[in-house]
Order: sequence, then structure tokens, then C-alpha cells
Amino acid sequence: MLPSNALKKSGRDIAFRAWHSKLRKMLVVRSCNFADNDAEADVAEFNSAVFFRVRMGDLVLLQDVNLDTMNGDPVYEGDIVIAQVQNIFGSFEEAIGEVIYDDATWGYSLKFYTHSGLPPGETIRIARIVGNIFEGIINLPKRKNGSQKHHKED
Repeated sequence: MLPSNALKKSGRDIAFRAWHSKLRKMLVVRSCNFADNDAEADVAEFNSAVFFRVRMGDLVLLQDVNLDTMNGDPVYEGDIVIAQVQNIFGSFEEAIGEVIYDDATWGYSLKFYTHSGLPPGETIRIARIVGNIFEGIINLPKRKNGSQKHHKED
């Protein structure tokens, strides 16, 4: 079980994980100080109860976006996900996208890498997390013909 890394604010958990730029690892954040880049954070590797201190300046914080996958896994900013997107005709199609912070709405949205081009409807279900922006796609399911032909579109 992962240690708790959440703060309560208005009844919502605020949790972070972080990419350590020098260690090149994703870490669980237990606590952090936002004072300046020389401030420190208590972090741990996933599935470890041993915390250690690192400089905040070495971390890229990624916030839990308060959404779960269809399997109940928490979704974080920077995750690359497979989503089921309802198109304007009501049918669902699979798309791969990155969870991003949207300055215009002050919220999180999906930036699609693959999509049919039809305008999406109102329903988007995040099926599973397949990677993140730092480590790339690391958990992509194979297609029926055995290939992994999903490419990131720039």
C-alpha cells in the first residue's frame, strides 16, 4: 500500500507524484514545501515505505486530477491514457491522449494523439493509463494483429 500523500481541501484530496529530473524516476510525494526551489520534499519510490528528502527544484510535480480509470486507478497530470470517447453520433471509439492542465478552463483535459477527427461528444471514459510524458508509453496493449501501431501525433 502506498503511503498517504493527500491533503484535504474543500472535501477533495489533493495528491501529487513527481518526476525527479536527476534520478529520472517517478516518485510518490508525501509532503512538500513550495517556498522556493531550495525547499525540500519528502518522497518515496512506488511500493516503498522508505521516504527520503529531495530539493523541490529537482522535481516536476504532477497533480492527481481527481479522476479514476475504469479500473479505479487515480489519473495524474502528465499521464498518457487510452480513453473511450463518445462521438457526436453516440458511438464510442478508442483514443490515446495526454492529461494536461488547461489554462483557459483552469482544469484538466485530454490532448488526443490519436482520434478519428469527429468532434467528441460529452462522454469520455478513461480506460487505462499506458504511460506518462516523462517515461513515454510503457504499457500499450497489442492490437489483434500483434502490432503496437499507436503513434504520438505532434
